[in-house]
Amino acid sequence: MQTILVKTLSKGQVTIPSNLRNKFGIKKNTYLRVSSRGYRIILEPINLKTTDTNLNKYIRTFSDKEIKEWLKLDKLDKKTRKKAEKLLK
Repeated sequence: MQTILVKTLSKGQVTIPSNLRNKFGIKKNTYLRVSSRGYRIILEPINLKTTDTNLNKYIRTFSDKEIKEWLKLDKLDKKTRKKAEKLLK
């Protein structure tokens, strides 16, 4: 088993390293089932066409209002944005 250290972003986002994305066929718009077992977080890539689980309980359409609010919350304040830009150079 390979262990890789990743860091969470402000909203809890993480980047799955490319070698693991490639190994498990995770591409843009791949759905992942997220579950927990004890103190572990488990991410499982799923194919909506072949998965026999009733996924309708996990998938819903978000309203324009919800999306607008998330976009507003995701904006960085000027100080944080400048710090991030500096770190990314």
